[in-house]
Amino acid sequence: MGRKRGIYVWVDEDVWSRFKQFVLAKHGKLHAALSSELTEAIKRYLAETGVTYTQDRASRLRRELESIRSEVLKLVEPGGSIPRRMLEDIVRRVSGVMDRRSVGARIEALIAEGFLQRNWHVSQRGDVFKVVGVGDLREEGGSIREDR
Repeated sequence: MGRKRGIYVWVDEDVWSRFKQFVLAKHGKLHAALSSELTEAIKRYLAETGVTYTQDRASRLRRELESIRSEVLKLVEPGGSIPRRMLEDIVRRVSGVMDRRSVGARIEALIAEGFLQRNWHVSQRGDVFKVVGVGDLREEGGSIREDR
């Protein structure tokens, strides 16, 4: 185990009381045992739910990106351009996110996978995008790529 860190958190009184009773019953003391049992509980929680949560989130994001690509292609053919505002409207409508950072993250994901490119020839501000290609997008090694 690595370095230890003191923390201060707010926990429901009943949950904390039950946890302390569990530790006391198991170890016959709270000192030192409380810390190690809480650490183990957190590790078990992360092992059980951490992976499935991130997998669910990643698959949801892949589905969102596929839907966004589909909507873009209804409006713009490959090789054509789409303004940022129109792209943002599509992202908001399809994914349901409203905040600027979440919308921007989805646009950046479409750029990273090669579906979009900033069209600097049309706009020096980078707010016009060229629709590059549609290929078959698949997950490969934790990232999304485009087969051409």
